[in-house]
Amino acid sequence: MEYLEYCSKSCLGYEGNHGGCCTVGDRNFIMGGIEDYEEFLQKVDRTFSEVFMTYEEGSKLFPERSVYQDPNNYPAFRLNFLDQALPCIFYKNNQCSVYDIRPRSCREYLCQYLKDIEAQAIKII
Repeated sequence: MEYLEYCSKSCLGYEGNHGGCCTVGDRNFIMGGIEDYEEFLQKVDRTFSEVFMTYEEGSKLFPERSVYQDPNNYPAFRLNFLDQALPCIFYKNNQCSVYDIRPRSCREYLCQYLKDIEAQAIKII
């Protein structure tokens, strides 16, 4: 199923919300673990430390958020601390700047909103 239509118009089910899955905000959410990080780094021609956080680094950022305390959620995308919502460093101008080459975890991620849409579609079939 093609989800881009849903995501670009109403991310997480909120009209006009862009990049909800690429933004941490006040949620207990992390953009990791990125399993194909080496391949992704080659495509963007950047170093690991420019793009990703390790468990050692990330677990200190949000000690009160359980997903940041789980080593299995790393490496995780580095956050843009210039924005209060803490978006992924590749989320710029309301869109993913690496959309065509984004890692598998980003390509395959389904938020609860999309899971609900998919479940409704299956019920109809």
